[in-house]
Amino acid sequence: MFNRLGGAFCHRIVGMFSLLVMIISLIFISPVSIAIASSEDVPTNPTDRLRYYTSAIVYAYEMDTVVLGKCAELTKDEKYERMLDRMIHDNGPIFTMAQLKFMAAAEQDLGVAGREKVKRQFDDVRTRQLPEELKKLAPTLREAVSYCDSIISNPARHIFLTSFPDAFTYVLNYDIGYQQKIENCEFVASFPIFPEKTNITSFGKSGIRLETPEFEYLPSISASCSYWQSKIPDAAIGQILSVTYDYFSQIGFQTNTTDNISNRDRVVTVVGRGTRSGMQMTLSKSYYIGKRSVLEVTVGEPTDFYPSIITQQFFDNIGHQ
Repeated sequence: MFNRLGGAFCHRIVGMFSLLVMIISLIFISPVSIAIASSEDVPTNPTDRLRYYTSAIVYAYEMDTVVLGKCAELTKDEKYERMLDRMIHDNGPIFTMAQLKFMAAAEQDLGVAGREKVKRQFDDVRTRQLPEELKKLAPTLREAVSYCDSIISNPARHIFLTSFPDAFTYVLNYDIGYQQKIENCEFVASFPIFPEKTNITSFGKSGIRLETPEFEYLPSISASCSYWQSKIPDAAIGQILSVTYDYFSQIGFQTNTTDNISNRDRVVTVVGRGTRSGMQMTLSKSYYIGKRSVLEVTVGEPTDFYPSIITQQFFDNIGHQ
């Protein structure tokens, strides 16, 4: 998995990965033994394997983006900036998904304190320890450029979907998250991170909105539910959609709508695209219409990412109570 790096620079940065592994291992009661070697060293325990693959993804992402950023800064060559943008686009959501599932696993093992400790450790690795270690390595400009050129000449070896297929598939399919039930709602949603709760009034009804806090490359996801004592009147759905179209019109977003009806539910999704703070953004509002309740899900993220794998997995996990 890690043999894609070559030369003297490679031998020196191996120590940086060992540092990351050591830090991550200390978070848990049972230390994780991770070796830079063949697949034979991948742990068989499901949770340990998640930690192993997360470490691989975090290390690879941090190294590639840091060194590409240095190449762009030192050479002023736009090709490195373009490659950095591609790394962020293709690997950023996977990098975030791996961290969030790792944090959820830590909470499952050690409670909220475990989750928060993992988050602090990742932040410290990213903002302090890895930059300090890279500074100590002091790669020459020639070494850094050689590494960056190797990425550009063969980007498939650095895109997680093709370079770490086992890690990507395992993390993607690892079933963990924060399943949330809303009172009087027929639907249930599983969030990638523990959501914040806010009391709201929607269409004249009191309720709770669940919303993801800010996290790097994490889409903004919120969910709320409206409940009727009897069958939902058709006029209510019309009113909900009318308000939605008015909102998108006010913010200047162009929209398209899909209306899917299955044997059990009807799902109406309005997707809007427009510019916010100079960035192309996509905002979607999906309405899961049951017998007596409507789950409203709002997702916002840069258009280049939408729908990210995190968004897709969130929608895939919406079900019934």
